[in-house]
Amino acid sequence: MNPSVLDNTPWWLPDVTVAGAGGGVLVQRCDPFGYESEMTGLEGGFYGPAHLGEHMWHCTARADARYRMTCRCGHKGHGTWMCNGHAYMFARRMANICPPCVHPPREIEIQAQMEATRNQAYTMPTLANLDAAHTRLWDLQRELNELVDRGIVHRCPITLQEIS
Repeated sequence: MNPSVLDNTPWWLPDVTVAGAGGGVLVQRCDPFGYESEMTGLEGGFYGPAHLGEHMWHCTARADARYRMTCRCGHKGHGTWMCNGHAYMFARRMANICPPCVHPPREIEIQAQMEATRNQAYTMPTLANLDAAHTRLWDLQRELNELVDRGIVHRCPITLQEIS
C-alpha cells in the first residue's frame, strides 16, 4: 500500500515559518512524523510500515530545532527536526507514552507468540488443536497482564529536549 501524503503544517500556531531562508541557504524541514526521513513504523518501530495506514503526514515548515524524546526510565529517541508548532504539539498532547516502556522485550515476544498462535489456528484441522490454541492464547494473555501488574509494561510520559 502506498499512502497518500497529507499536509500537517501547524500554520495556525505562532512562530511557524513555512518560507525558506532565501539566498541559497539550505534549511532543514520539520519532520515530526518521519515522512522526510522515511519512517519505518509506529511507536518506535513496534508496528511496521504495514500499519502506517492510508495517509502519511508531513510538514512544510522550516525546522527551528532538533529534539530528542526521553522518558524518566532513561529511554532516548533519535533526534528529530521540528518546527516550533510541532514541538509545542508534541509536548502538549503527543507525549503520553514511551514506546520502549509500553513495549519492553518480553511484551514484544509475547505479542509475536500470540500472532503466531492465531496464524497457526487457521491451519489446525481438529477441534482439539483449536482448543489448544485457544488455551495458549489465554495463557499468553495472563502473562501479558502479569507484566502490566508488575509495572514492567507501563505508560511513561516522554519529554522533548532540544539538542540543537
